[in-house]
Amino acid sequence: YKNRQLFGKAIKRVQKSLPKEPNKRISVVRHITQTLDIISTTTVLMRD
Repeated sequence: YKNRQLFGKAIKRVQKSLPKEPNKRISVVRHITQTLDIISTTTVLMRD
């Protein structure tokens, strides 16, 4: 990104479009990170 404001705006748009329910939000983000190979598909994340 050219500047910090554009990056912040992009983050805000993504967060705004995510589901409001925390479990659905987590599953969407987890799927995206696995698709982009940010985390491995075998990694199991536990949440309290």
